[in-house]
Amino acid sequence: ASGAVSFGASGGTLGGGGTVNGAVTLNNVNQVLSPGNSPEILKFNTGETWSSYTYIWELNDWTTSVAGANFDQVGITGALDLSGAGTGDIVLDITSLTALNVAGNVANFSNIDNQWIILTTTGGITGFDALDWDVQPSNFTSSPVAGGTWKVSLSLDGNNVVLDYTAVPEPTVTALFLAGASLGFLSMGRKRRNS
Repeated sequence: ASGAVSFGASGGTLGGGGTVNGAVTLNNVNQVLSPGNSPEILKFNTGETWSSYTYIWELNDWTTSVAGANFDQVGITGALDLSGAGTGDIVLDITSLTALNVAGNVANFSNIDNQWIILTTTGGITGFDALDWDVQPSNFTSSPVAGGTWKVSLSLDGNNVVLDYTAVPEPTVTALFLAGASLGFLSMGRKRRNS
């Protein structure tokens, strides 16, 4: 697309995997970025200033992380200014796809920590605050069920916005750790008394 892109009052969706050659006005959550019809990279050829929008972010493989093939990414040639955003003004809709790129359980899921660069720029990002992002994993499904957390899971790393999934340890692992720690403290207590 060429020229400036703007949405009507009721919003709309900007999708696909091409390049937008102009400024895009994003100032409410009804304005949606949705790269591709399956994982893709949606590119912008100029710096952008966005204050509020919804980003539908899709993932089709837990173990193979190639932007545009396995997960969505927004790429900006230039800088991104998010300083106009407030708490919850940016909605991140985490959506799982099967290996065939249809809605469903993400392929090759295992409950381990993972991370993805969901947005990248060449000119830096100003005004980033993780609290401005409302992370919504309700459209993400997996087998086994994801037991970790996506909340407070966004960070700024250089020119990139990074999404993290933090796994919650299996109950047996946690119990063994706590039991081991308790035995260690008991053993230390006995040594002190014996001395």
